[in-house]
Amino acid sequence: MKSKDFEEALRLYNESLSIHEESSTYANWAQAHLKLKDYSNCIKDSSKAISMDPKYIKGYYWWAMGHKALEKYEDAIWDLQMILEIEPKSKLAN
Repeated sequence: MKSKDFEEALRLYNESLSIHEESSTYANWAQAHLKLKDYSNCIKDSSKAISMDPKYIKGYYWWAMGHKALEKYEDAIWDLQMILEIEPKSKLAN
């Protein structure tokens, strides 16, 4: 991700998930999809991260960013509100 080679990041995250599934990897995968403007997969991967860990803030954040990119603003607001329920002083949600 730091090198901004998002295609390579997706490949490596996919490899990681084939070894061990973690909510953080799905959230990172969602971020890479967002950077590549693949908003549907961003939302799908974020949803998977959240289903694995319902209190995983970054999962909700990338979910919100995917919804925002698709102009689903009400969904994005709900996603951010979920972050604030988990962590009321979250800088991500604010």
